[in-house]
Amino acid sequence: MLFAAASLMAVAHGSVVLENESMSIGFSSASSGFAVTSIVNRIEGDVRFVDTDRRAPDFWEIRLAAEGGANPKKIVRLQNHTPTKERSVERIKDGYAFLWKGLSLPDEKECVDVRAE
Repeated sequence: MLFAAASLMAVAHGSVVLENESMSIGFSSASSGFAVTSIVNRIEGDVRFVDTDRRAPDFWEIRLAAEGGANPKKIVRLQNHTPTKERSVERIKDGYAFLWKGLSLPDEKECVDVRAE
C-alpha cells in the first residue's frame, strides 16, 4: 500500500503505524510478527476494519505445495508469526519494509526470507 508523501509514519514501543488524513494502519511488534492490529477509515468517522481480541491476526500467509517425493500433496504453511531467525522493519521512501529472515521448511532450515512493503 502506498501512502502520500505527507503521511505520518511512526514506530513507537515496537509497533508501527502508517497513517494519513484518510486512514491509519497499525501493526504489532516484531515479536508478534508485525500483525495488523487495526485499520481505521478516518473519512467515515474512524470506522475500524480490523478489531482484534488481543490475539495477533495474520499479516501474510504463503502456502507451498510439495511435488513428487513421499508425500506429493503435502502443503507447508508459512505466516508472519511463524518462528524465524529474525524479524525487522526498515523505513523506506513511502512507508516501511517488513522483513522476515530465516523461516524454515520441514526439510530445510532457515531457507526462506519474506519482504512486505
